[in-house]
Amino acid sequence: TWSFFYKPLEADGAKTAVLLMNQGNSTQDLTLTFADIPGVTCTSCAVRDVWSREDLGTFDSTYTASALAGHDAAFLTITPAESQA
Repeated sequence: TWSFFYKPLEADGAKTAVLLMNQGNSTQDLTLTFADIPGVTCTSCAVRDVWSREDLGTFDSTYTASALAGHDAAFLTITPAESQA
């Protein structure tokens, strides 16, 4: 089982923070669908790992946090791909 929390960082939805949490005891791949995040309108979105300060790339419709350990989390920002420079 897993869940996510989100917080808009810009009023127009151009940047949103997302915390993915693996609530299970075992490692899982967590797939986040951008359309499920209120206020996020991009289908091609740039994803950045906040904790590692690393751009993870541009993804279409979904992003998968691979092999997230049990009771671990991923902290991301989501922006429209075209705004990524």
